[in-house]
Amino acid sequence: METRLPSLPLMKIFSYLDAYSLLQVAQVNKNWNELASNDVLWRKLCQKRWLFCDMVTLQLQDKETWKQFFVYRTWQEHSKTRANPRDFTYKEIPLQYGLCGYACYISGCGVTRKGQDKSVVCMVSSKNTISTWDVHKSVITWKSPEQLASIKLLTTLPEMHIAVTVDIQSTIKLWDCHNREALATNILESPCKSLKAVITKDDPIVLLH
Repeated sequence: METRLPSLPLMKIFSYLDAYSLLQVAQVNKNWNELASNDVLWRKLCQKRWLFCDMVTLQLQDKETWKQFFVYRTWQEHSKTRANPRDFTYKEIPLQYGLCGYACYISGCGVTRKGQDKSVVCMVSSKNTISTWDVHKSVITWKSPEQLASIKLLTTLPEMHIAVTVDIQSTIKLWDCHNREALATNILESPCKSLKAVITKDDPIVLLH
């Protein structure tokens, strides 16, 4: 005869378990599997292991549950530790693109199963433009119009396929790397020395210094 323990005490006990133990107890029966897959438990484990999980949503991680995210992210980390040089894609950017030294991933910066994700880099050229470059195909996939002033800072939000630039005249622009024109433009009150875009639990933000 099967004895069912109340859900709340079980959840309390499960909250002290590590990821491996949670996966083990989930094999006991259907009820334990449902409780051990609870998003509250797995988000806690994600936040404990990766600090950035405090500021992101599952939608931006393209996962339906925190358990899925934990398992997939852990698989990525293990895959990287076992990787050989032949597992990486190495390409040289052709000289005619005039790369200035600023380049950030705009998509596909992580390890993926079966290689279904393509890696695209956003970069600044010497011709005062930004463009996206498909690493695997070695082709330019998008290019902005030439800007009046040289671009000195670049950052990206790969989760949203967004790029942010600041030029030497302190003009900040937001690009979606699909349209020719910037999504938004503003003039900063003072010169910017550093630029970083991050995802918070509410909205994406741009940090300036």
